Amino acid sequence: MRSRKMIMLSAVLAVFAFSAVASSVAGAVVPQWHFGGTLLAEEKEETVVGAAFSSSLKSGGASTTCEHFLYNMSVFNLFGEGYGAVNELPLYSCSTTAPKCTVASIQAEGLPWFSFVETYAAGKKYLVITEIDVKIVYTGTGCTLGTVTVTGSAGGLISGSNATFSKASFEATGTSMTAGGNAVEWVGEFPMEAFKGNREEAVEVF
Repeated sequence: MRSRKMIMLSAVLAVFAFSAVASSVAGAVVPQWHFGGTLLAEEKEETVVGAAFSSSLKSGGASTTCEHFLYNMSVFNLFGEGYGAVNELPLYSCSTTAPKCTVASIQAEGLPWFSFVETYAAGKKYLVITEIDVKIVYTGTGCTLGTVTVTGSAGGLISGSNATFSKASFEATGTSMTAGGNAVEWVGEFPMEAFKGNREEAVEVF
């Protein structure tokens, strides 16, 4: 556990300067993780889990959709700011609209992915996930896609206990993802639910 926390602390320090710049631009108090209206103490760590019933990656006019999109994320507050790490991201029942192609496999790589919560324009709160790395293998007679790697960062608008990723949320947070030099749009709504000590308490960011 100690080594894991050291790794997470190193990740926090590596992006701390970037987060501070973003906060200064936003001109607002940096949000932190709360559960049931109570601030998560800095020496505490909680696990947040959830599942989107459908989540899509769109690039070049074709979409790849996973009907079961799960995640497991550790969250904590440090130096008065909210951070996290996406530890697991299993993807199931995925398909694509790309001509003559099927999804042979799709895998999140390089986990954990570092994340943080931030206030951007109009005082709205966002969950920003960095270091995204998703490998998708397409197959099928006549399919020209082969293996595609999606990388970048993504910002999702937080509303209540949900984070919604969309073109608008990417623009608001200045995040982007690409695959083979092409822009990738991510659309999905993810509920957030505490899994450990704060189970059944509302997940909040403010």
